[in-house]
Amino acid sequence: MTNEINGKKIVFLVAPSGVEHSELIATWEAVRAAGGTPELVSTDVDPVVAVMAGVPATETFAVDLLAGDLVVNDYAALVLPGGEESADALRANAEALRLVVDFVAAGKPVAAISHGVGILVDAGVLAGKVVTSWPGLTQEIIDAGARWADQDVQFCPEQGWMLITGKTTVDLPEFVQAMVTAFI
Repeated sequence: MTNEINGKKIVFLVAPSGVEHSELIATWEAVRAAGGTPELVSTDVDPVVAVMAGVPATETFAVDLLAGDLVVNDYAALVLPGGEESADALRANAEALRLVVDFVAAGKPVAAISHGVGILVDAGVLAGKVVTSWPGLTQEIIDAGARWADQDVQFCPEQGWMLITGKTTVDLPEFVQAMVTAFI
């Protein structure tokens, strides 16, 4: 995957705690390996505390920028890693939801995995889309006007923007490859 993204800046939006460690690390490293520049964006300046299967990890991650300070036109794409706690916090945060809406309005690709797809539900951007996610989000996705697909990874270019969704952490290798392909 060397230099496939060619220096594009990619936003990783997470809450101050609760992002799934493997989903953040795998997607982050894939962007770097493809020549992209990942930037960690959160709703608080404190270092992000990830979780591993719900247990806080010892490693923390420095925040590059606050969600309210980000200028969408400076970035090529948005990644929403999962982790139920992180996703729930972002779903309740007006700045995070505005950021998602702005990426969609700009027609930029968005990649979300597992519980991260729930953020798109609350941002109100899923109407007409076909997505996969953590199965517990199925009814919310349908209520938001989208079709839930029981797939490991789903591409959906409908409605003028590319959405790449992944079902669970188990599907990370396929999700990562699909995400990088969509970001080229």
